[in-house]
Amino acid sequence: MKSRVLSIVGIGVCILFLSGCATAVRLNGFAVTELDKKKSQYKLPKYVVDKKKPKVAVLPLGNETQMKLTGMATAAQDSLTNMIAENCGVEVSERSQLQVLLNEHEQKLMLGGNLNPKKLNKLAESYDAVFVGSIASVDMKANFTEARTWTDDKGKRYATAPSCKEQASIVINLRCIAFPAGTVQQTFSLKGIAVNTFEVRRSSECKNNHAVGLVSEAVQKAVKHGRDSFKNSFPRYGYVYKTMTNIEDPKKRIAFINMGVMDGLKAGHKIDFIEFAKESDSIKNTLREVQRSVGEGIVSETDLTSEHAIVLIPEVESGNVIVGSAVRSKNNSGLANMFY
Repeated sequence: MKSRVLSIVGIGVCILFLSGCATAVRLNGFAVTELDKKKSQYKLPKYVVDKKKPKVAVLPLGNETQMKLTGMATAAQDSLTNMIAENCGVEVSERSQLQVLLNEHEQKLMLGGNLNPKKLNKLAESYDAVFVGSIASVDMKANFTEARTWTDDKGKRYATAPSCKEQASIVINLRCIAFPAGTVQQTFSLKGIAVNTFEVRRSSECKNNHAVGLVSEAVQKAVKHGRDSFKNSFPRYGYVYKTMTNIEDPKKRIAFINMGVMDGLKAGHKIDFIEFAKESDSIKNTLREVQRSVGEGIVSETDLTSEHAIVLIPEVESGNVIVGSAVRSKNNSGLANMFY
């Protein structure tokens, strides 16, 4: 039994450290070939080249509900702003700073955040993306529970006093608009519920007595539940500045990228190789910039520094990755990464 336990532990250790042990590469087996001299035809956005944090703003939220609780929309805006600033690796404008810009450009926020992106162009000159949206619904209810007495199978008696359970639920709808294209990149529907239970003497006392506090708590929970979705919306970007090919097996290639530990990378992490292409809409006769994945790579433990890494290119995607390809971080959560 003991040896079996040790075997299981050993397997677990191998799984945990496989990403690091399996990603070492010997550079003396690689050289620069004709493929490695090729360069991507697609121009990289400035924020990728400069590796700067995207600058975003959360605009004041509209209120589509009949419930006019003082400060509800402002509290939701502040909670979203703080959550994005703390979790998404972006630069976020505080509400006070944003209000100055809104006043300067006299932006009229319509009910529900139904803003025309083209009208935001002047404001958005300072931002890579803005969030617009509204509080779509707020629901308050109170349920009365009568007093109860019961006896368990051992003859012990129990009793509960009459009680009231008040509940607040909220839905916040948001759109992330990327600039300068002015296109909707992603939509979010954040939902939160807060509950408060207290004793009463009769059903007539069961009312929504704590509406403001419960709605505020529901807002916080809605924002918290949406945290992972927001984190995945703002990956870190870099680029491939050099590639090399294995001398004995040309299908084995590696890429040198300008991202490293400071960008959250660890040995064994997966990243995406992408290209920024122009996509034509023949109906609207417009062009928009899109990100196309050209492959996935694994960060090597070899020469992994604060702002530099070597990435192993899978053989099936070997010919797709060239100098000038962009690199995008992935959500590397999982069993192994829980222990880093």
